[in-house]
Amino acid sequence: FIDVDDKNFDGIISEKSVNHNELEFGRARSNLRRFLDDNSGNIGKRSTIVLPPLNEEIGEGYYLMSFEHEISENDKIARFLNRATFGATRAEIDNFPTSKLTTESAAQWIQSQIDEPSTSHRAWFRKRLNARSTRPDIKFIPDHPCHIGSRWRRYTFSKKDGHQWWNTEGRTIRVSGDGPYVITFAGHARTTVETFPWKNEFPKITIDPSTEYSIACWDFPEEWIGGTWYMRAGPGMYCRPVLNPPIYFDTNTTQLANPVVPLPAVGSGGLEVIDQQKNESSGQEFILLNGLDHDICTQLPDIMYEEDPPVFGQTPDGMWLQFDPRYDVEENTAENPLRDGGGTRTLISNGLAQCSNVRRNVFNEHGCILSREPTTCKGTSDNLFIPIELNAENIVAIHEITGTYPYAVMNLPLGGDDNAPIVSPCIKGTKTRWEILPENECVQTDMDTQTYNVLSSVLRQTQDDNSFVRDIVFPSNGASCSADYADSLEEVSMILGNQCFKRVHPEHLSVFDLTLCTREENPCTLDLSNGDHPVKSPLDNDGNAFFDYQ
Repeated sequence: FIDVDDKNFDGIISEKSVNHNELEFGRARSNLRRFLDDNSGNIGKRSTIVLPPLNEEIGEGYYLMSFEHEISENDKIARFLNRATFGATRAEIDNFPTSKLTTESAAQWIQSQIDEPSTSHRAWFRKRLNARSTRPDIKFIPDHPCHIGSRWRRYTFSKKDGHQWWNTEGRTIRVSGDGPYVITFAGHARTTVETFPWKNEFPKITIDPSTEYSIACWDFPEEWIGGTWYMRAGPGMYCRPVLNPPIYFDTNTTQLANPVVPLPAVGSGGLEVIDQQKNESSGQEFILLNGLDHDICTQLPDIMYEEDPPVFGQTPDGMWLQFDPRYDVEENTAENPLRDGGGTRTLISNGLAQCSNVRRNVFNEHGCILSREPTTCKGTSDNLFIPIELNAENIVAIHEITGTYPYAVMNLPLGGDDNAPIVSPCIKGTKTRWEILPENECVQTDMDTQTYNVLSSVLRQTQDDNSFVRDIVFPSNGASCSADYADSLEEVSMILGNQCFKRVHPEHLSVFDLTLCTREENPCTLDLSNGDHPVKSPLDNDGNAFFDYQ
């Protein structure tokens, strides 16, 4: 195996050896490269390369060289794990099932991974989700200032304020007053400063209260007091660096759109500093641990939109903070589903946040609940369901995948367990089920011509295209069976062409989940005396999807 200019060639190359003339060697190498280029490097296991002719008069010749490369067993294991994982660790290599990589040890390792408890990327993501939210999303809404876990900050501008620096419509800055100055963004007051916080190394520019400025210049605001953000200002409206000021208001002179939220003292167990692991922002972001129960909370909007006026709060020592909305991730798992399926969230967001309810399925059925909440919503995922034909093969597959015991139940007594009176199929509006059998497997029931013609007509005209059973509803209007048979027919067989239609129990061959009957408490009162469990055995031992009720 050789490598020529990064092209792999599977074969053996002979090289001139007598006088090692560089010109001759270069000519052989050049021909090989040209051959590979002409063939796009696609050379099979057996290849022929024509080498340059030799000048025997001066004693030229070729000699064969072959090379072998072998890697250690640890390297083989590492290479396998690098392909099977996101990257092999030393511990994974050391703990591999065997000291040598073989087909069996690789299969053993893969099986061990399959046997590991499954983890959820969704759960991992939701637990760590901490993105700012300025409007409802399909699955999320912003949290509320008074809710547990709401976030607050001391600095005025965040990266979210600068995330649309190219779009200045409705997102401009105005500075009013002649000291102190009120800085507004998108039409809403953000803070008050004694002097406009230009960065020192740039010449100060006179601020015009009638001019609209914008956050600009690609760089997002640095999220700490004294961090840099950029504003287009001055001659040419160039980008000028400005310091991110702390939030402060004099409510005697500045009218805020929303009432000020009374926050608990920092460190009191109600409001705590969040460690950002950045020296610049340390002590400037906070989390409300216990939530608030205050009359002002009811005066605030349920959902904050980007264009809405911000909500400010103040601690007992006078420190001003701005509510910093984040995605509100509600727990909604199979073990602990939302009582209304996210209906409240859908209502207050005017439908922007979608309902989280889904139909019952094998993954969530153990946690399904009946909700009586007035805001319960209906999921929109009905179109995602694919109909599955419940034939024997699919029933067995469902059992193997889910571990449940679904069966097509057969041989149910026509009158049920209590031998209730059997209703004639000729009674108007009555629904009956008929099993479709070969003609030679049943005998035609005695009846007059009128009754036969009416029943055969109903059986033929039904829209049910099931090839095993057929459901019919006797018409409420029109033809009827003769008086002699209208009420007396019970167990009936009809020969139609080369098929027999035999009346059966209305649930004959219907598929039921009998998993409950496999539990230790035996709620189905089954006879377990013969050793084989009557519900488990057909599927587990025989792969039989049919449960014989008798």
